[in-house]
Amino acid sequence: MNPNPSALRRLKKATQNPVELVKLAMKAFWEGKEAPPAYLERLGLDEAQGFKAMFIRKLFAGNL
Repeated sequence: MNPNPSALRRLKKATQNPVELVKLAMKAFWEGKEAPPAYLERLGLDEAQGFKAMFIRKLFAGNL
């Protein structure tokens, strides 16, 4: 199972625009979604430790 390519494209585009990145982050934390375990494993986020890894995991999950 491959991670959702449209979610990855949105995240990549958002890194170019800080305002868009903040919007995606707020949406991700507000909705509280979880990504499928297979996606997280594929991206190396299945055992995320530390703030940065947890933030990326939540940001990805919120934008699926």
